[in-house]
Amino acid sequence: MNLKKSLLGVSLAASLGFGAAANAAFVMEDLTIDFTSVGGPVVMGVDAIGFNDAPFRSILTDVNGNGLDAGDFYTVTGKGAAGTLLSNEDGTISPSGFGLAGGFELTFDFNLDVLVTSVVGPQINFTHMAGADALRFYLDDLDAANGDGGVKSNPGTGLGYTDGTLVLTFDVLAGEGGSVNVSTLFDGSDDATFILAAINTAGIFKDSEGKPFVIGSTLALTDSNFDLDSNNNNKLDETRGGFGCTEANQSAGFFCGVEDGTVRFAVPEPGTLAIMGLGLLGLGWSARRKASV
Repeated sequence: MNLKKSLLGVSLAASLGFGAAANAAFVMEDLTIDFTSVGGPVVMGVDAIGFNDAPFRSILTDVNGNGLDAGDFYTVTGKGAAGTLLSNEDGTISPSGFGLAGGFELTFDFNLDVLVTSVVGPQINFTHMAGADALRFYLDDLDAANGDGGVKSNPGTGLGYTDGTLVLTFDVLAGEGGSVNVSTLFDGSDDATFILAAINTAGIFKDSEGKPFVIGSTLALTDSNFDLDSNNNNKLDETRGGFGCTEANQSAGFFCGVEDGTVRFAVPEPGTLAIMGLGLLGLGWSARRKASV
């Protein structure tokens, strides 16, 4: 699978509901990630985090009961592990032991609702709906000799992704999105923008000046491609992830897949902060309504 976007010039316009494209976010470069708490080093100069074979499941809610069409939505649940730390100048800068059994790993899980905007033949187009606690990052020590060695993430079983220490929690902003083909190509792509909701463990992620991320203004920008037929037999039969997907029970309304992509961090331009604040107020209202049901 191909990683689509360049490391610079990321647009936040779609996430905030603008009609025209604009470079409304500054991508953060030369980040520092401190792995000392899980037996690793301090890594500087990180510009992006790469991941692959991240399993997920999509379940359709047929809002009007007449089959898949615009206005329906999917609930997408998934998990993944960072495979590489990337630098614009130096390429891969992953330290020794990163993502390996006996070493340490950075993992994540996510839960998203995406709104179907149109269905054109086998292609389903969608945008993201705002949601709280949508993306979480974890650090995990995998060295059993330390007495706290965790379980290595396994895309086949779906185990080992959330047993580490919770580090960051993000909400997802409405907008952006992508498309998926469920009957001929069995693949798709997606872009999403998340905003930092909580620093669960301090001191792990820092900007180029050594300052911590800021709740309410640090963004996570994800760019992924996904595959619903990794064995290339022209069927919806991806069973990895421990989500209950089998070779026989998948359809356009219930399917599993795996994702490859990148995560980058950014800060919005000052002029967009007020608009984001309005969006977050709406997100809070939505969360309160769900809690009262």
